[in-house]
Parts: sequence; C-alpha cells; structure tokens
Amino acid sequence: MKLSAVSRVLVPSALLLGLASGCASLPEPVATPNGQPLSVREHTETQQYTVKEKVGEVEYKNQSGQKIGSSDVYQNKVKTVEYQVWHAYQGNQQISDDDLYRIAQDEKAAREVQSKRETGVFLNRLGLGGLALGVLAAGAGYALASQQSVGDDPTLSRGLLYGGLITASAGGILTWVGIAKARSEHPLEQQRAVQAADNYNLRLGGGTTTTTAGNVSAR
Repeated sequence: MKLSAVSRVLVPSALLLGLASGCASLPEPVATPNGQPLSVREHTETQQYTVKEKVGEVEYKNQSGQKIGSSDVYQNKVKTVEYQVWHAYQGNQQISDDDLYRIAQDEKAAREVQSKRETGVFLNRLGLGGLALGVLAAGAGYALASQQSVGDDPTLSRGLLYGGLITASAGGILTWVGIAKARSEHPLEQQRAVQAADNYNLRLGGGTTTTTAGNVSAR
C-alpha cells in the first residue's frame, strides 16, 4: 500500500506547524508605577506591497493581418496602505496593556485580560496534545501499513494514518490559535485602555489622558 508519500509530507508539515507556534505562556509584569501619567497614543503606519497589474495587451496576427490570438501584459506596481495602531504609555515609556490595567488598578479589565490569555494557554496546550497524539497515530498507521502484504485489509492502517493526520493538523492549528490569543497585543478594545488611563490620571491629579497621533512607516 503506497502511503509513504502522504506520510512523509503531511506528518512533518503538521509537526512543524505546531513547533513553529511554540508554547504559550502568560506575560510577566514589566513596568512598575513611577508616578507618571498613563496615555494611549495612536500612530498611522504605512506599509508597501507589490502587486501585478494588467497594463496592456499584445495581439498576434497572421500574414493576412487577421487576429489569431492575444496575451496580456502585466507590470509590478507598488501599493501603499495606511492603518491606525495604538499603544499604551506611562510617561514616554511604551508599556503593555497588561501593565496599563495593573498600574491603573482597573481590576475588572485586568481579570478580563487574564482570562483571555489563560484561555489561549489552554487552547495552546490542547493543540500541542492533539498534535502529538495525531503524529503518533499517523506513525502507527504508517508502520502497520508497511508490514501489510497485498490483499490484507488496509482499513485499520488507513484509519490510523489519515485520522492521525487530521488530528495532527487540527492540533497544529489550535496550537497557533492559542498562542495568538495568549500573546494578543490588545486583548481589550482601545476605549477600555483610555478609560483606565483617564481614571488613573484623575487620581494622580493630572487630569485625563490625551490620545496623540504620529506617523510610523513600515515596509
């Protein structure tokens, strides 16, 4: 039964997907309160990318001048896209959202962020488990298929192999989803961060925070 080509491609691919994602973990506190106000600052970032666009058409004619065909002419063009991003700051030091809510003593927001990140860690661990189980099952299916002779019933070996591949692929995707959730830069919406900063600044006696804008280019 010729299953080696499938196994040699899909099993390592699923394994690499999970390994590339890695293990998720909860971020450690970094910034400490220093008496400076909190703020949320917006930036306009620009990013360039290249696309192929049709710029013309070439016609082909025979000796009698009759059109016998054509081909499109494409050219690379650079496009620019702008988008808004925001970050939290203590004074002029950029800090994480986790540190902002912790410094601002917004316990409700801090608990929501913690819950979202813990969910991400759980999904990540679940995905890694599914990935490992799927690889083992696919390996067992391949080993069993290699030992079978022509005419043997391939149901079990194929079930283990393809079931393992599906499980490993799903585990790899879940691993990536979990780590993305656990490491999300902004677990809550921008307005929640602004409100937390405003309340903290009022307690400091420095008034509410201001949201400032800047320009950052990225390629």
